Amino acid sequence: MGKVNVKIGGIGHSDQYDPLETSSLGDCVCLVAYDKNKKVGSMYHLVTTSCRSGPAENITIDAKPLKAAKGKLDKAFKSVHAKGAKVTSYHIKLGKEWTANSFLKGEPNKAFTAACKSVFSVAPKLSGTKATFHPGTGKLT
Repeated sequence: MGKVNVKIGGIGHSDQYDPLETSSLGDCVCLVAYDKNKKVGSMYHLVTTSCRSGPAENITIDAKPLKAAKGKLDKAFKSVHAKGAKVTSYHIKLGKEWTANSFLKGEPNKAFTAACKSVFSVAPKLSGTKATFHPGTGKLT
């Protein structure tokens, strides 16, 4: 049993025995596609520079790159996991810059949270610089 390291901008895949892990989540986010029945998952370390614009105190979000990321993650998930595996849920973890900014006062960016809810039907969780997903339990820490 080992862990699967997902590099910046990369996608990794695993089953219930090996956790997926990524680090260097600054202004990036961790996206996870998960099949709770088969206990398999795929993680995408998404660099969010194409999603955001504007000054730190008033960032605007473009959901199109998030939709493209969802499509890329879904396609990768389906191509790697055994036939019959399907995405039953998504998990998202924000990098520290999405909450550490002095204008955000420790709260997640509302525009980015709304975009995630719209595209993935789930709100992101707060994070530091690292994220680990355990396909066996469905937990993102």
